Amino acid sequence: MILRPATDFRRQAASAQMHPVTLAALGVLLLNDLLFKALWPGAWAPGRLSDLAWMVFAPPVLAYILSFAFRGNGWRPQAAFVAAYVSLPLLYVAFNTFAPVHDAILHLLGFFGGDGPRSPLDPTDSLVIPFAMAIALWVWSRPPLGAESIRARLAILATVAAALASVASSYETDVGVLQVGRTTSGTLGTYNPGFHAGNYESADGGLTWARISGEYVPLQEQEWSEWVKTPSGDVFKLDDANARIVRERGERELSEVYSYGYLQSGGNRWMQALEKRHIAGLVIATEARDLFYDEDSGNLIVSMG
Repeated sequence: MILRPATDFRRQAASAQMHPVTLAALGVLLLNDLLFKALWPGAWAPGRLSDLAWMVFAPPVLAYILSFAFRGNGWRPQAAFVAAYVSLPLLYVAFNTFAPVHDAILHLLGFFGGDGPRSPLDPTDSLVIPFAMAIALWVWSRPPLGAESIRARLAILATVAAALASVASSYETDVGVLQVGRTTSGTLGTYNPGFHAGNYESADGGLTWARISGEYVPLQEQEWSEWVKTPSGDVFKLDDANARIVRERGERELSEVYSYGYLQSGGNRWMQALEKRHIAGLVIATEARDLFYDEDSGNLIVSMG
């Protein structure tokens, strides 16, 4: 019932893809990303709902795509089924659990454009997989559509829609605080082009920050600073593609004051996961973006997204 010859495999995959349950899952993903996550940013349920919906419609979509890669019978339909309904869920578990796999997939998705995906590493996302796969396998076992069915002929359109929804749902357009500096009114402030984090100002040299509740006060200079020099002659600069901040004097590196690699160690990643439970839909930034030296307080301030 599950493993079919190649002549029937594409029709079976198209039927599973066009089943009302699969189409409903696709609709849930779009509605969740476009509406629910905006209404309840950081809430636990919308994120899990997206994971569940994606794992319901992704296997039949992949099976349908793979059906174009072979002709005839033999082992190819079985291999395509295993890739879609076994390997894909296992890959999703690895994506949610192991940092190297997670980062590699996000870098790959980044080639589709935008500022890059903002999907945090969260093993709890995999909890929905058993439920999603039970639904997906039940859908696969339903009788296939007829070859002349309109729904079967529209499967290619559903594939395109599913692919676009999958890529779009991996992106977070609000990247957080990009710049920090002196505002036109004289206080310290931030620049954030998004809407989740908002903008902040500080009256004590950057030690504490308060969210700007009124009209945004722009910064005096809207330019990124990759290095700053203090009165003591020390130069702080972003190094290694913003992965660390070093302190230099002359041509000599004195110390490393920030390291992306250090924050990616196992203990730090676990601590970050615990600290961000209340903002599960957002990501703790690890890439330094802009440096600012406050002459009044002597503090070096870094925007971190």
